[in-house]
Amino acid sequence: MDLSSNPIISEECLQSRSDIDQMTLSLLMNKHSYNKIFSKQDPDKNHELKEYREKVEKFRHQIIEITKDKLADPELQITNTIDDVFEGYVKAIIQHLEQKETEQANKFNTFSQDEDTMFGNVIDEPSPTLNKSYWGKHTVVKQGYLKNNFFEKSTKK
Repeated sequence: MDLSSNPIISEECLQSRSDIDQMTLSLLMNKHSYNKIFSKQDPDKNHELKEYREKVEKFRHQIIEITKDKLADPELQITNTIDDVFEGYVKAIIQHLEQKETEQANKFNTFSQDEDTMFGNVIDEPSPTLNKSYWGKHTVVKQGYLKNNFFEKSTKK
């Protein structure tokens, strides 16, 4: 159904729907697949993203050196922006690592072979006898109804 042909639906609604679709894609897809779709949907932003990646690759060694220097001397001042962002970055990394430690220490996150076996300790009960009736106390007598000659007339009298 093409919503753009409906005069009741405004341009703002279509834009918000597009934003929701974009957010859904970004949250539910892996990064590689999302980037493929993103490059086709918005070539301008894709070009900006490509330029950013090229700059990161170009300055990779300098970025690593600044990071090492800041870790070695936390009081080192480069610029206010870098100092503030680096402090937030380090706090986020520390929080992430502490969360990982908590997950590893949690006894419920451990995997054991016993938990993997779903029905390992179930005792096999003997199957019910097939000659008892489920509707009463009478026994069911199995007759040869399904023999090869079931549809032939019986010659017994």
